[in-house]
Amino acid sequence: TLDSTIFMQLTGVTECVLYAALLLGDLPGIVIHALCSILLVIKNTLDHFVISFINFKINLVLQEKEVVEIIELARDVLFFDEEVRGEAEIKERADLARSELIHKVPKPIKKLLGVKRIDDALLTIYNGLQNKRLNKQLVYTLLDVFLGEVLSDLKEREDILIQQDGGEEQTLSTPE
Repeated sequence: TLDSTIFMQLTGVTECVLYAALLLGDLPGIVIHALCSILLVIKNTLDHFVISFINFKINLVLQEKEVVEIIELARDVLFFDEEVRGEAEIKERADLARSELIHKVPKPIKKLLGVKRIDDALLTIYNGLQNKRLNKQLVYTLLDVFLGEVLSDLKEREDILIQQDGGEEQTLSTPE
């Protein structure tokens, strides 16, 4: 069995992949040993590749057009009334999301780990993301983190400008 304290000790992408495979995959021993061996050999390369890929995707997402689209999607999730959408549209969107999630995993990986196991794991993740209240909390948390990152950059720029002005912070005051 997996100890819950293992999760607190994960330090890289390869360890997270291995933990997810063990937790969600219910893999046979030979596959676990092969996966561990492969990950030990390519750990640094895989970690670097995944971090570079994530940075590339984040830069794509942070383009102005994409940010506007993400904000509109978050607005729809948080504030769009279910009654306006209609039951048929909600079901259609749910089916589309489920099928897209299942088809995202490459076929060789599904064959290696087992189609049923992968589909069951993906459906578990999908079903976990269907709670409206938890989705709102997730969006609020991600928005909080995003704004914290953006505002921390603004704070750093303000500090630099203050240092360039001679170290004194200037405040706007209204004429008396």
